[in-house]
Formats: sequence, C-alpha cells, structure tokens
Amino acid sequence: MKKLIITSLGIICFAAMALAQPPVAKPAPPAPPEKPQMSKEKRMEMKAKEEANMNEAFKAAELSEDEMTKAREIMTESNKKMRELRSNEKMTEEEKSTAKKEISDDKTEKLKALMGAEKYKLYSETRKKQKAAMEEKKAAE
Repeated sequence: MKKLIITSLGIICFAAMALAQPPVAKPAPPAPPEKPQMSKEKRMEMKAKEEANMNEAFKAAELSEDEMTKAREIMTESNKKMRELRSNEKMTEEEKSTAKKEISDDKTEKLKALMGAEKYKLYSETRKKQKAAMEEKKAAE
C-alpha cells in the first residue's frame, strides 16, 4: 500500500511539473514597415510644387481670381473630409472606399459647376499631365 501511494504521488508530482512548463511562445509577426518620414523642408518643397502646379492648371483653364479662390475652397473642403475619413477607424475599408468616391464625385461636380464644362476639361487635362510627369520623375529616382 505504501508503495502504491508513493508511486501515485510520484506520478502526480511528475505530471504537475510537466504541466507547469511555460508554453512555447510563437514568434511575433514582423512589424509592418514604417513609412519613411519626410523632413519638414521636403514637405514644404512638395507643398510649394503642388501649389505651383495648381496655379498652372488654373491658368491653363483661364480662371479668374474669384474662380481660383472658390476652387481652392472646394478642394480644401474635400481634403478635410478625406482626412477625417482616413482617421475614422469605425468604418470598414469598403465603406471608406465608397465614401472616398462620393467625396471625389462631389468635388468634381462642384468644380464643373464653378468652372463650366470647357474650363474644367482644360483644368483636368493639365492636372493629368502634371501627375503623369510626377510619376515619371518618381520612377526615374
């Protein structure tokens, strides 16, 4: 009887020690690569270039100063909505995509109403050329 109790106690102790081992930790997935942070000077340079491109597109469309001011207000409003949308964590990616399209369509509609079809077409073509030139420049780097 003594041998049975000692053997049982030994088995129980052995089992308890085996179960007390810490679980093997899985390695953490690698962190997503961070976007390289732009220097303040580089951001200012890019902002100035974007403003120059915008002015060039406005001049190509032959907009008046008043029309340029109103167009900038429309774009600023649209950009603000886009920033708010990007920071909204409650929406799914699909909902965000739909909302982005609505914001973009609304901006386009307002700009067309402000500029008129012909001026908007000139403006749009100039912006497309500028974006294509930027893409080529990025690809060359």
